[in-house]
Amino acid sequence: MVSIYKQSKENSKNIILISNDEKNDWRDKTTNKLLADLEKEFTKETNLKIECYISSKFFGYISEIFKIQKSEHITHMINLTNENYCKRILIECMNLFKIK
Repeated sequence: MVSIYKQSKENSKNIILISNDEKNDWRDKTTNKLLADLEKEFTKETNLKIECYISSKFFGYISEIFKIQKSEHITHMINLTNENYCKRILIECMNLFKIK
C-alpha cells in the first residue's frame, strides 16, 4: 500500500485499485471493499480517495455504465486473476501431460 500512497501523492490522483487479492488485513470479506480504517488513513495521508474492487465487480459496474456486453474473452481474462481458477487449470494441465 505504501507505493500506492506514494504514486497517488506524487501524481495528485485518486486511486481505483482492482485486485482479487483477498488479504484479510486490508479487505472486508463481506463487502470486498477496502477496510474503512485503511480508506480513512489513505485519505488522511494523501488528501485523495481510494476505491477497491475485485475485477469481476469492477467490470460489472463498467459494463452497466457504458453498456458493454461481457464477452467470453473478458470472462477468461478475469478468471486468469482468480487463484482457484488458475489452480484448476494447472491441475488439468498436469493431468493432461501426466506430470506429477
